[in-house]
Amino acid sequence: MTTNYDEWLDEEIAVPDLAPNPDRTPEAVPQLKGRTVIHAVEHLIYANLNRPDTVILLHVSVLNPVGMVLTTQDYVRLYANDRLRGETGQENFVLTFLEALFQHKTVLFIGYGLEELETLEYVISKARQIRERTSREANHYLLQGFFSHEHEVMRSLRQYYKAECGIHLLPFLRDMKEMLK
Repeated sequence: MTTNYDEWLDEEIAVPDLAPNPDRTPEAVPQLKGRTVIHAVEHLIYANLNRPDTVILLHVSVLNPVGMVLTTQDYVRLYANDRLRGETGQENFVLTFLEALFQHKTVLFIGYGLEELETLEYVISKARQIRERTSREANHYLLQGFFSHEHEVMRSLRQYYKAECGIHLLPFLRDMKEMLK
């Protein structure tokens, strides 16, 4: 699942057959394997999380520019709480889908930072509700890079994300090729 709009995940580069075969000539261009792409809100159902070779574009796709989530109003509308939408009996498929995702799946966030906590707010509140309801730790991780001079920032963020969000920070050094201890 991604919040990106692009088509980069729509196809997978097939793993070539590395077994020696004298009758076969090597392919100059790698073969691409198509994936099922889901970007319509009405298709955000839990069953689609278990479909193999599927990518879910939460903020729609460049293939549907009219539906893309770009503005603050778009985000508010997409993540609107069911009660606040003013539509009796209307379910917000996005919130239902995300609740199932964060309750039943291990999640690794890549490319999120503290400056994007507005986007993570829903995740954070749901993770807290799950912990309180089930007394189990959510399997949510955040991969984030830091420069070596940001060690104290990393340490503070690790404590914050763990205590307040139930998210395990997985730091890596941006200026060296080793993990921060």
